[in-house]
Amino acid sequence: MLFSKPPTNLTTEGSNSVLALVEIKSSLTDPHGVLMNWNMASADPCSWNLITCSPGNFVISMLLQNNFITGNIPPEIGKLMKLKTLDLSLTITSLAKSHPLFLIPKVFRTCKITN
Repeated sequence: MLFSKPPTNLTTEGSNSVLALVEIKSSLTDPHGVLMNWNMASADPCSWNLITCSPGNFVISMLLQNNFITGNIPPEIGKLMKLKTLDLSLTITSLAKSHPLFLIPKVFRTCKITN
């Protein structure tokens, strides 16, 4: 059963996270299907592949590395208000090669990049 909107038992932050992540997924190409469970039917993003949540069930990391995911990250990533880690290791390399005009959303332009 698919939901047209997140279930009402989610907080506003949780609803925003689901919508943001589904929008992010729609802008990416996922050749290995690792984002398969990022959908409205599975409305708890804390159970989704490559997502880590805080004890309060806020999305705090997206670990997209080493999965050959390509595409553009849309501005909706800014709706993940508690996001602390976005790991694009190797992914950003393939993004840059397949999308020479790859742009980092404004929300991340002042972030510190660490190794």
